[in-house]
Amino acid sequence: PPQFGSGFSLIFALTGDGMLHSMHLSNGADFEQPIKFLPPNANANGLIVIGNMAYVVTDGDCGGVANGVWAIDLISKQVTNWKANVSGLAGPAFGGDGTIYVATRSGGERPDSLVALDPKSLSVKGWYSAGNQEFSSTPVIFQYKGRALIAATTRDGRVHLLDTSNLGGPDHQTPLFATPASSKAGDFIPGALASWQDFGGTRWILAPAIGTQAADAGFKAENGAVTKGSVVAWKIVEQNGVPTLQPGWSSRDLVSPLPPTIIKDLSLERHGYKVFPMGPFYQAYPEGGSLTIALDDAKGNYEQVAKFSKKDADRLEEWDAWMAGLADVLGPLL
Repeated sequence: PPQFGSGFSLIFALTGDGMLHSMHLSNGADFEQPIKFLPPNANANGLIVIGNMAYVVTDGDCGGVANGVWAIDLISKQVTNWKANVSGLAGPAFGGDGTIYVATRSGGERPDSLVALDPKSLSVKGWYSAGNQEFSSTPVIFQYKGRALIAATTRDGRVHLLDTSNLGGPDHQTPLFATPASSKAGDFIPGALASWQDFGGTRWILAPAIGTQAADAGFKAENGAVTKGSVVAWKIVEQNGVPTLQPGWSSRDLVSPLPPTIIKDLSLERHGYKVFPMGPFYQAYPEGGSLTIALDDAKGNYEQVAKFSKKDADRLEEWDAWMAGLADVLGPLL
C-alpha cells in the first residue's frame, strides 16, 4: 500500500482550529494542504503518526469536543474516534502489531480500564478492568522473556502488570500481578511511566512520586529522606514463573520530578539534565538589611521574618502549609 510522505522527512503539528499540518523537516514548508482532524478548540495531547495513521487524545471536554482517542487515515482522510476519558500525559501506547493501548478514568466507554483498540477502526479488542479505581498513567509496553507486557498505575498507588496477549484473563479482571494499594488519598497520579532493562537483564519500571508516596509504597530512603518527591523504580522478579513487581530504589529528594518517560525520550541526562535542591533564598533590600529563607530551617526562617514583622513570622508556618497544599494540587499537573 502507498505510504504517506514516503521518501520525505516530515513533521506533524495540530493547531487550535483542529487542522493537521504536515511539513518538510528541512524548511517547514507544507507537504500538503492542512487537513481537518478535530473540531476546533479541543484539548489534544500525544499526537503521533505511525504509518499512514495519525492519532491523538482529547481531554477536558474543551470546546465541546468529545474526550477520547482520535485517528485519521492520512491517505483517505477518514477520521475515527473512540469516546472515553483517557488517563495519562503521553497519549496512547502502541504494541508491536500496531494495537493501541489506553488507560481510562471513570465515565465514557470502558471506564477504569486498560483497553486495547484496533489501530484502524478503534474498536475494542480487549480490556482489563481495575474495578472502581481510575487509571492514572499512560501505559508502558516492553518485552520480557519473549512476551509483550504492559504496565499502568491507578490512583490508589497500585501498578498493574499484564500480558498484552490476554488482557485481564477471561474475566477481564485478572492481572499478571498488581502491587499493593499504597495511597489512601487516591492521589497517585504519575502521568506516565518508563521502562528499561539493565546490563544484568533486570527489567525496571519507573514513575515519579510526590511527597511521601515512595515510602508509602514500600521504598527505602537509601538516597536520603524524601519529603517533596522522587523517581521510584520497581524491578520485575519472577515468582513461580510469574512476573511480579518489587520496590527497587527511590531517587534522592526532588522538588518536582518529571515523568521518567520525558527524561528518557528527550535524553535529558545525556544533555546535562540534573535536579538541584532549591534554596536558600536571599533577598537584599536597598534601604539596608536582608532576608535569608531556607527550605528546612523553620526556626531560622521565623527569626529572619521576625526582624521585619513578628506578625508575619507568627503566621509563617500557616503560610508554608498553604503553599505546600497548593503544590500538592498543581504539582502533578506540571
